Amino acid sequence: MSGPAPAPSPYLEWQTPAGAALELFWQAETSEAAQAALDTALAAMGTRHDYHRILGEARERAQLPRAGIELVCHLDIVLVLGDPVAAVTAPHGGALRHDAACASFLRLLYLYKAEGFLVEAATVERQLDQLPRELQPRYDWGERATALMAALEELKG
Repeated sequence: MSGPAPAPSPYLEWQTPAGAALELFWQAETSEAAQAALDTALAAMGTRHDYHRILGEARERAQLPRAGIELVCHLDIVLVLGDPVAAVTAPHGGALRHDAACASFLRLLYLYKAEGFLVEAATVERQLDQLPRELQPRYDWGERATALMAALEELKG
């Protein structure tokens, strides 16, 4: 059950209710309190950037089972693809975080490839390719799933 979002900090006038609720997540001392804070943050009014941060925290720090991580990554991917720049740029003038846009894509991609789900990994790769060039990974993230699938087909021969 989630309660009302806490009031924004008087020192951070730009903070939305969702952003303020995310602070409760960082302060949570138990996994139950952390989950309640995430639920509250997702239910509160916020910006695309807030929800991207909330889903990122859930993906990285919450005690989620594999299916939960997969769901959070998919939600974040849809959110980011809707407006990539708004998702990674703080509305109060924060800097554009290039690495933040692709984090859920890469987490899901690594998860799928590690478990041999190459068709699903190829779908995530195509979604990642839809990001503006400046928000795509700046490093080699491994062999593409489509190339691995082609190599497997060749071996079947």
